[in-house]
Amino acid sequence: MAYIEFSGEVKDALFKAGRDKVLPRWVERTGGPDSEAVQVYNEKAAPIIGVRVGSGGQAEDIN
Repeated sequence: MAYIEFSGEVKDALFKAGRDKVLPRWVERTGGPDSEAVQVYNEKAAPIIGVRVGSGGQAEDIN
């Protein structure tokens, strides 16, 4: 087995898909932008990832 590093283009595409598709759908499944799971995500994970969940349930860049 060989490790092959993703190109910057692939990394950017994966990040964009996660931000634009995966995160908003996860917000819906957890009960919306006011759910406890989203609050914990915004407090703990968002500062590390650089993307938070906004009041409308959509991803927002922190930077």
